[in-house]
Amino acid sequence: MPELTKLLDCLLVDPRGVIIVCNAIDGLRSRRYDATFVKKVFRYWKRYHIARARAERLGPRTWTFEEFWKSLEQYRGTRPRSSWWKGPDYSDVEMKCKGSLPRYRAPRYGASRSTEEVVEAMSDESHRTFRGRFIFWDSSGNFVNNDDDLKLIRAAPETTRQFKLSTSATIPKYSRLLWFTEASEFMTAADEAEPANAVRDRLGLIHYEDGFSVTAVFFGSVELGLVKSAPPTFGDAASHRRFMMRAGQPKNRRRRSWGHTADLSKVLPSARDFDGMRERVSSAFRGAVVGPIDLTMLPLGKTSGKRGASSGDDDHVFADLLSQRILRGLSLRPVAIAKLRRALRNRGIQ
Repeated sequence: MPELTKLLDCLLVDPRGVIIVCNAIDGLRSRRYDATFVKKVFRYWKRYHIARARAERLGPRTWTFEEFWKSLEQYRGTRPRSSWWKGPDYSDVEMKCKGSLPRYRAPRYGASRSTEEVVEAMSDESHRTFRGRFIFWDSSGNFVNNDDDLKLIRAAPETTRQFKLSTSATIPKYSRLLWFTEASEFMTAADEAEPANAVRDRLGLIHYEDGFSVTAVFFGSVELGLVKSAPPTFGDAASHRRFMMRAGQPKNRRRRSWGHTADLSKVLPSARDFDGMRERVSSAFRGAVVGPIDLTMLPLGKTSGKRGASSGDDDHVFADLLSQRILRGLSLRPVAIAKLRRALRNRGIQ
C-alpha cells in the first residue's frame, strides 16, 4: 500500500479534509510548490499523528477523521502540543511558498488578535501608560474587557494607542505563525459599522465565536523585517478551515506575493466570488528575540453571531465551492472525490 493512502483516505471522508486536499491541488496547479513539498507536508502530519496514536493508545481509532483532526490542531498549534514529540522541526514545512514581497512594501501591516492577548503582550511600561489613559484593571490585576474603555481607546489618536511588546510575550500567543494583511486593506473592514464582524468575515476567521473581543495590531515594514514571512500554503494553514491557496478573481491571482482569504459573508451555495483580503504569514513576534518593538492597537469591539455553523455556509458548502473550482462544476459527489484522488495520484502523491 502506498505510504500516504491511509492519510488521504482519512482526509477525503470529511469536508474539512477535502478543503485541505483542494488547496494542496490548487497550489500545485498554480506552481506555488511542487509534489515533493506536498508529500513532505503529508508525511510530517502522518508521522506526528502516528506518534500521538501510539502515545495515547488510540488503537482502532487511529485513522478516524476526528482523531486525525486533533493531531492536526496540535501540530498547527491551536491545541497544546505533546512534550513527547521529537520529530522534524515545524519550520521545515512552514512558509515554503514561492513569492517574496515585492520591492515596494506597504508602510504598515495589520493582524487580528483577541483583545486579552494584546493587553497581555504589553510591556510593564505600556501597561502603566494605558492604565493612566483609559484601561482599568480589577483588584487582582486582571484586565477588565469593558466596552466603554475600548471605545475610548478606539477614538483616541493613533500615537496614544502605541505600545511596546513585552520581552516575555509572544504575538500570537498560542501559534507559531502570525497571519496579516496590509493595514490599508484591513482598515476598509475596520471602518465599517460593525468592525469586529467585518474583520472576522473578510479575513475568514471562522473560529471566532459569538462575543469574541477583536483588536487589531499594526506594525511596520521595519518590524516585519525582524521575522520571516511568506505567502501561506496549505501546510501553514493545516486545520484552518477557510484558507484558500488560490484566489478566485484573476486580479487577485496575480498577487503572487500574497495568499487570499475567503470572505465568510460570501461563502454561500453556488457562490462564484468569495474572495476576501490578501494575506501572508510570518513567524511569531517573540519579545525575547525581536526586543521591545513598537506596535499599535485598535480595539474593534465584539463579534455578534457565528459564521460557518449553518447549513448554508458550513464546511460542506466551502468544500463544495473549492472542489467545483478545481473540477469545473462537479460537486462533492463520490465521482468528485474520486477525481480529487486521481489528481493527487497523477502527481505521484498516494
